[in-house]
Amino acid sequence: MKSTLREVAATLPDIPSDVLDQAIDWLVKLRSGTPETTGQTPLATRIATWRATHPSHEMAWQELHAGEEEFRRLAPLPLSPTQLADALDNVRDGRKLHQSRRKALQLLTLGTAGVAVGVLALHYSSALDSFGDIAADYASGVGERRAVTLSDGTRVNLNTDSAFDIRYSDERRLLLLRHGEIFVDTGKDLAAARHRPFWVQTSQAGLQALGTQFTVQQDEQRTRLAVTGGRVAIYAAGKLQAVAQPGEIFFIDADGGVTQQTATSATIDPTGWIDNALIVKQMPLGQFVHELGRYRRGWLHCDPAVADLLVSGVFQIGDTDLALASLARALPVDVEYRTRYWVTLSPARRPS
Repeated sequence: MKSTLREVAATLPDIPSDVLDQAIDWLVKLRSGTPETTGQTPLATRIATWRATHPSHEMAWQELHAGEEEFRRLAPLPLSPTQLADALDNVRDGRKLHQSRRKALQLLTLGTAGVAVGVLALHYSSALDSFGDIAADYASGVGERRAVTLSDGTRVNLNTDSAFDIRYSDERRLLLLRHGEIFVDTGKDLAAARHRPFWVQTSQAGLQALGTQFTVQQDEQRTRLAVTGGRVAIYAAGKLQAVAQPGEIFFIDADGGVTQQTATSATIDPTGWIDNALIVKQMPLGQFVHELGRYRRGWLHCDPAVADLLVSGVFQIGDTDLALASLARALPVDVEYRTRYWVTLSPARRPS
């Protein structure tokens, strides 16, 4: 199997070994589920800071993440050494991912020690919650969007890189949004003996649906709620903060602060992604690049010199390279590809 791994690694460009070491160290910490000390910056935040420090950090992290997804696809079946080598061949041939020789050997170390037990743990362990979505009830990958129908008839659409859990009981229906963005069309819950209230819980707020359709987006800093039908009650900091009406957008921060925005004043259509589109008006290019970057792996960067240029239009998020090409035609910017995972928008060069 080692020879197979070397063959895989030999076809792919290297990542600096010190960066690879750091990425693997972070991954091991996430796997271990080691408790954090009081007052310590959360591990997920420290990893996010490290990833943002340099493009090579993000590239190393994304490739390790993709390797984890390949193992997840095969779980919970026990893997023989031959199957594990085949999995890495699939990564090379199907995904065309860039892995270094050393990373392949590290994946061997991480993945084959007690491989049957290890893969099962990777699939089920809650210690990996902060790393990704292996144990989530429903999840989508980067660039993926999917729709599911729950037992009560509720329809949920997941945007890119999103995950949630279901916690239904006799008293209530609850979705726990781990991260990302979902669109919810609540069902009638006809199978229940009596009506159960429907809630979405994020890190910053509890949202009670009052017969409605709405989107919820959560990141590390805040929750965004956009209501398209019915009403949604917003609970934060231990009390009812507001009741959102159709066409209203609310932002809830970690301290329970709530701010409101109307759909007409927003720079982005919060439901456009359901139709595979990023719909924006007068959005600063730097912000647009951040939004578009959610739908692709790697490092997508906007030079500060062009970050304030305004973008308006409809962009298909199923092909982010096409969207970037459209920007280059509409704005005085160049799109520079160092690799497919490392792209920068910079001021257009004047013809010589």
